Amino acid sequence: MKHDLHRGTQEIRTFGRGQALGEPLFVPAACGVAEDDGHVPAFAHNPERSATDLVILSAQDITADPVATVHLPARVPLGFHGSWIPDAG
Repeated sequence: MKHDLHRGTQEIRTFGRGQALGEPLFVPAACGVAEDDGHVPAFAHNPERSATDLVILSAQDITADPVATVHLPARVPLGFHGSWIPDAG
């Protein structure tokens, strides 16, 4: 769910039946100008494959189709946390 505190609106992103989503995080665009310029990656357990998908959403429109989906060969535990560290080089 994405909250816009200025407009008082919400966008809700749903996933397939039975899918459980891990904690998403925000990855800002390198040259981003707007507050939501970037992407939102999250792990989504896919019960049909009994494995996990890494789903990457556009932070500007989380309800749109994913920018990318990486089908991982195994299940990532739902409590798994990630962080984004930009390249310092």
